[in-house]
Amino acid sequence: MILSHEKFPDVPPIHYPELRKMVKTGDIALYAGQEKFSKGIHIFTGSIWTHVALIYRDDCNDIVYNAESLEGTGVHDIWLSKRLSDPSGIIILRHKDFPDHRQREFVRFITELKGSKYDKREIFNIARSLLRDKVGWSPIEHEDNDLYICSEYGLAGLESVDCHVNLDKTKHIFPSNFIDDSRIEFIGAIKRPG
Repeated sequence: MILSHEKFPDVPPIHYPELRKMVKTGDIALYAGQEKFSKGIHIFTGSIWTHVALIYRDDCNDIVYNAESLEGTGVHDIWLSKRLSDPSGIIILRHKDFPDHRQREFVRFITELKGSKYDKREIFNIARSLLRDKVGWSPIEHEDNDLYICSEYGLAGLESVDCHVNLDKTKHIFPSNFIDDSRIEFIGAIKRPG
């Protein structure tokens, strides 16, 4: 299924109990946010996709986690079921090259980053890069550090097991990059926005 930057997929949401059976460690949750901050991201990127999280399963305790980096809290995880009360629309994606035999390594990497701070400076640099790109100037270079916006965290988690996502021409990673990469496939919608 080809996903759009302008509108949420016109598919019925999968009921959460059914979705729990389908999701795998390494899947990607992509959000079409409705909050003020998300609307700002939408204006700058031209895409409804404003937040990304990584999914991992704890089958021993029958829990599906949503691991993410949020402004104010930084990197943390929360039960995916708790995110269903969010007004955002949520879809699940899967990287075709995700190596199932490296799930433990993936979970270790993304959970070791818990407590990392949110990268407010990166948001500022992204906005500046997008504006510079619109007037034909070179973008602001991405700075590697131990701070993460949601899409950097998602990219770092996937790259920890050699799964890559195409960056945009400004060399920054946005939630929308995850639908633009042909190696990432749509699994299903959890809930529609609103």
